[in-house]
Amino acid sequence: MKNKNIKVLLVEDDPFLIELYSAKLKKEGLSLAVADEEKEGFEKALEEKPDVILIDISLPEKEDFWLLKHIKSHDRLQNIPVLILSDLESEAEVAEALSLGAEDYLIRSQIAFQDVVKKLKNLVLGGKRK
Repeated sequence: MKNKNIKVLLVEDDPFLIELYSAKLKKEGLSLAVADEEKEGFEKALEEKPDVILIDISLPEKEDFWLLKHIKSHDRLQNIPVLILSDLESEAEVAEALSLGAEDYLIRSQIAFQDVVKKLKNLVLGGKRK
């Protein structure tokens, strides 16, 4: 599978970050679908059938990992790897996300964009999964 065949669903509410990530992911040759809230993200996941989902958990209507729970409990979506990207550094948040099935919990201030891309590609192309 080549990079251009990797479809990423980005669920992010900040227009600046959507634009930034969209441009950078497309530059890396990845295709992208975007949702700016969790319910739309769930609908897009069903429609788009992405290879990997990147979720910002500091979304305004975040309700205890609503989107992650729904993805991991849905027959058609549960095997799609999910990465959490957040500004929140709480150990409890990290532990909960991982226990609900997230592949990884990335703290935005502690990871370079290129490393996010590597993690996305590794998950899709057969890299190490938990």
